[in-house]
Amino acid sequence: MNILQYISRLDASGAARSGALLALGLARRGHRVRVACGSGGPLARELESGGVPVMVLPERRHRFDRSRTRTLLHEIESALPDLLHINNLSLDGPALAAVARRHGVPVAWHVREDPASRRARRLRRRLLARADVVIAVSREIQTGLAPHGSGTIVVVPNGIEPGPPPDSGAARRACGLDPAALWIGWLGRIVRRKGALDFLQAAAGLHGDAGPGRLILAGRPAADRDGTLYMEEIDRFQRERPGLEARVLRVPEPEALPRLVEGLDVLVVPSYWEGCSRVVLEGMRAARAIVAYDTGGTPEILRNGVSGLLVPAGDRDGLRAAILKLAGDEALRLRLGTAARAAVTDELSLTRHLDAMENLYDKMLRR
Repeated sequence: MNILQYISRLDASGAARSGALLALGLARRGHRVRVACGSGGPLARELESGGVPVMVLPERRHRFDRSRTRTLLHEIESALPDLLHINNLSLDGPALAAVARRHGVPVAWHVREDPASRRARRLRRRLLARADVVIAVSREIQTGLAPHGSGTIVVVPNGIEPGPPPDSGAARRACGLDPAALWIGWLGRIVRRKGALDFLQAAAGLHGDAGPGRLILAGRPAADRDGTLYMEEIDRFQRERPGLEARVLRVPEPEALPRLVEGLDVLVVPSYWEGCSRVVLEGMRAARAIVAYDTGGTPEILRNGVSGLLVPAGDRDGLRAAILKLAGDEALRLRLGTAARAAVTDELSLTRHLDAMENLYDKMLRR
């Protein structure tokens, strides 16, 4: 198949990583895949080295600049791919879908974002009307989109390659972590929705700021005003608690330490909404004990009490209790981590994800 994927940004976000993994996986299976993106980054180089050409569109010079849209429209009209795959909610999405449909090119729209977000409310009706198939990464998204369109919405969770058996000791040596310490970590983009401050508030512990273990806060703040303000709140919270601040290891570039998740004892994911969290999948692959907020698509991949512990969103006391429970029970950490890795291997592998996407594409082209 000749597939044109549109990914708005090839940054370090989980959504961009999921789109890139799909493109690389399809290319390895012999499909001709090209990626158009609004901005480059390390994922662009990874795609190119994997045999997937990347076209970085020109920056918008002003609000009404349509040069990047025209570039994409020309690509569709001249190359006429077998199908157009639009990743996520993009301002360019409705126009791209409309042109593709005019030329008989079927459109798949892949939704990994909250269907109730402001951007979704602005774009979803037009994209739902113009997409032949909508791919939701969780039933939560499928349910949220269903009342706003009449087309086909299918659920295909993100996938991840299980990889070799995890080795926590080797991972800690690679990341420079104390091999004897208990490590409790949070990883992601430092934005309010991801709950980094909730993690610190909970991990301060029932017994004061000198609670159990060492803490890792890994990620960079969003490059906007709210991201700056949120980071200031986090810094202030730590400064006011010297005992807590002494326990926190800040990792501003987690991409430079790809085995960081594998070196943790407990992974904390207090996100207020996730479609199909890549951090959760990475923690499951690494057989880590995970505690997360019971929101979005997380309960669909992480079973409470079986492969992880779930608490209601915003319940910092419940989050603290779950962290302390895992910190004090090595056997429970092992049981949950083993079940989590088995779920990735059996149900959430990249192979299964690619199989589902190929079957979906085949159905689209046979219509």
